[in-house]
Amino acid sequence: TCDVLVPNQVLYRAELRPVPEPQYGWASTQEQRESRRNSFHPFLPIMKASTSQSRAADYGSTVHPVDLQTIGNELAIRWNDGSESFLKLESMRRHCPCAGCRGEMDVMGNLYKSPSRPYSPESFVLRQLPLVGGYAVQPVWGDGHATGIFSWDYLKRVADAETI
Repeated sequence: TCDVLVPNQVLYRAELRPVPEPQYGWASTQEQRESRRNSFHPFLPIMKASTSQSRAADYGSTVHPVDLQTIGNELAIRWNDGSESFLKLESMRRHCPCAGCRGEMDVMGNLYKSPSRPYSPESFVLRQLPLVGGYAVQPVWGDGHATGIFSWDYLKRVADAETI
């Protein structure tokens, strides 16, 4: 078995099993099959333990937070480049990138958007801020909304736009 890790927590235990032989083997000899079996395993790339810095790099993001804290009605973010952002929770909620809030386009460029629903005071209360892989956070708001995934790059752009 192998533990799949995120910093400071074990996500789940995975049991590694031999890769099944193909039905119509593309390696003709037993030696070739053994060589292939020993050099390749489909689960190895996701089994490595890594920090959020290296995982952010895996997703092509150059900026990532070193520290995230909710302070009053703001989200305080310290970035890996040394800068800090203080993002109002109301602004973060109003910039939710989910399809329900922003809409989504079809291949023809038509925008489909859910009917606007009014915000309540609970809409701007942050209940949880779980990580999504190593590249984003998915806030859970007081009114139950939890479908927006804020990538590090998008979160940085929203925070920078607020300070201008």
